[in-house]
Order: sequence, then structure tokens, then C-alpha cells
Amino acid sequence: MKNVTLPILIILFSILTYQRNLIWFDEVTLWRDVVSKSPARARAHNNMGTALKTSGSLSETIISFQKAIILAPKWSLPHYNLGVIYKDMGRIEDSFREFNKSIELRKENYRSFNNIGMLYTKLGDRDKAMAAFQKAVSIKADYFEGYGNIGSLLINEGKIDEAVVYIKKALKIYPGYPEGNYNMGLAYYKMGRLELASEHFQMALRHKPDYTEAYVNLGNIYKDKGDRERSFVLYDKALKIDPKNMEALNNIGIGYAQNGEMDKALEIFEKALSYYPQDKEILQNLEMTRQIMKGRRNN
Repeated sequence: MKNVTLPILIILFSILTYQRNLIWFDEVTLWRDVVSKSPARARAHNNMGTALKTSGSLSETIISFQKAIILAPKWSLPHYNLGVIYKDMGRIEDSFREFNKSIELRKENYRSFNNIGMLYTKLGDRDKAMAAFQKAVSIKADYFEGYGNIGSLLINEGKIDEAVVYIKKALKIYPGYPEGNYNMGLAYYKMGRLELASEHFQMALRHKPDYTEAYVNLGNIYKDKGDRERSFVLYDKALKIDPKNMEALNNIGIGYAQNGEMDKALEIFEKALSYYPQDKEILQNLEMTRQIMKGRRNN
């Protein structure tokens, strides 16, 4: 009897293990299972929301974080997570509200200050953005994203030397930081140091292969060097990720026009205009191309 019972137990154990593995198949399934068994646990709802951010619907993600807030109203984290979702959705006021609430509940929440800085950057309020980024790094001295965002803000203001100081701080903490390497590349590009710029754009792409802007700016370096073929390869890579990238389309069109391939230039500028019908530079380049083609026909 003993010899018969053992194989049965092994089979039953294997079935239970298989069923449990199905539950743990992915993060969403795992946390749905936890929530179904412990619906009053705020952490379970928050973690399910985090899992749903990349694999579920936005509405369900929001509901998960909101449930976590209801169950644990003094917990900062779900407010922060909800703020990030609202920021990505462009719901600026809602995002501000959640980030500020997360700071009210946890004053050292440096990530919320950083995201508030990003919101102010989007709104064009440089002073408030800088204050928020500075607050973030004052709370966490090794917060590389905060230093990187300060550097990016300074680049946009034309304060390149000052920007480099902050970006170097970010890269000292995390050498593979994609945005930090991109911004360092941008700073060196604006300084005319093309080789160093190229190195940093390539480093950004090694750590973030779908970094559209890095491909575009690397393409710009080769364009400046007169290597049209290589620049086109890089612009094409950017367009495979973002088919509507205005700078890549515009630069390809200019490259064709400079090479006398006006039909191809016209096609590219018309495509760009279909995406950005009010853009003055594209309209100007399109009109110039048409005038050149008209002049050729008349001759």
C-alpha cells in the first residue's frame, strides 16, 4: 500500500505545483490572485496597479491605486504612483494634486519633487522646475535623475558649461544613465565637440536602444561631417521607432534637396506636413522645393 500511495502523492503534488505556477505566470496574475484572497490589503492593490502599468488598462491601473489609497489613506506611495499615471496621461492638475499629497504624507519623497519639476518644465515655469529638482537632490544627494533634469533645464537655457557640471554628477552616480548620456552628448554637440557628443549618444543607445532623439542627434553629427549616407541610416532608425519624428523627416528632406533629388525631398516634406500642418520650417522647405522644381520645369 505504501508503494502505491507514494506515486499518487507525487502526482497530486505535481498538479498543485503546476496550478501554482500558472498563478505566478506573470505579475498581473500574481497580484490579482493576492487581491482576490486579501482584498483589504492596500499593498496588494498598489502592487497590482504597478504591474498593470505596463500590461493592463489605464482605467484598471488607476482604480487599483485609488483602492490602495482608500484602504491606507496615510500611505504616500499610491499617491505617488497615481501621480505618475496622471502625468503620463497629461492630466497635469490631477498629477500635481497626487504628488503634493504624497509629499504631505512623506516629506522626503524626492521622486515626487522630481516629477513636480518635470511638470513645471512642461508648463514652461523654469524657476519652479529648478526649485523642485534642487529640492529632490537636497533630500537624496545621489539622485542621478534629479541632477540630470537640472542639467537638461540648463541646456535649454543655453547654460552649457553649468549644465555639464550637473550631468557629470549624474553620470558619476550612474554611468549608464541613458538620459544623462544623451544630455551630455547634446551639451558637447552644442559646444562643437562632435566626437565626445557621438560617444555619449552611442552610450545612451547602448542602454536605451529605442532612444529616438539619440539616433536623430547622432545622425545630425554625421550630417555635419558631410556623411549623408550614414546620417540617413540613423534617421531611418529613428523613424522606425517614431515614424512622425519631425526632425528626422525634415533632415532627410533637406538631405535629398541638397543632393538635387527634389522628387524625394518633396515626398518627405509632404509626409512631414501631413503630421505637422502648421510647422513653419516644414512649410518653408516644402515651398522652396516646389519653387525649385517649378524652375527646373520652366527651363
